[in-house]
Amino acid sequence: MAAKRRFTPAQQAAVDDRGGTLLISAAAGSGKTSVLTARVVALLCDEQCPRDPQSMLIVTFTHAAAAEMKQRIYQGLADKIAKDPQNAFLRRQQALVGRADICTIHAFCLRLIREQFSSLGLRRDFSLCDDAQARLLKKETVARLLDEKYERAEPGFLALSEQIDPQRSDHKLGEVVL
Repeated sequence: MAAKRRFTPAQQAAVDDRGGTLLISAAAGSGKTSVLTARVVALLCDEQCPRDPQSMLIVTFTHAAAAEMKQRIYQGLADKIAKDPQNAFLRRQQALVGRADICTIHAFCLRLIREQFSSLGLRRDFSLCDDAQARLLKKETVARLLDEKYERAEPGFLALSEQIDPQRSDHKLGEVVL
């Protein structure tokens, strides 16, 4: 069983808050994941108004962070079950954590786009470009931008270009722009 973490008063307030949406913003390593995990577990186990894991949306920046969050919530519920092994409600909540919407921001946005493609004016068969396609598109876009700027011969741009690369190679300037 995991040791109970002690939170600062501000962190505990975030765990205990039941006023609705809550934004937790703090520096790396400050305990955001622990606070969010404790908050979610508390919401799932709230005696007055327990939340369904499938009604929550938890977004992270990486797939690893999403998987870790899901595992921590599962473990938080396991710790509660260990104290009350006959509690069917807690066991159900733990079983539903696997279906909870815990994902990356990118995955969430992609799902929204796939669901709302017509509202966004997209074709149903739209696709995302891969890294190689993205690099090529960026290079082409920068090349067009630089050509346009050279054609206009804007003094500020020409001075910048000269300062970045006196030999007037677009390569260095393109890297700076990217």
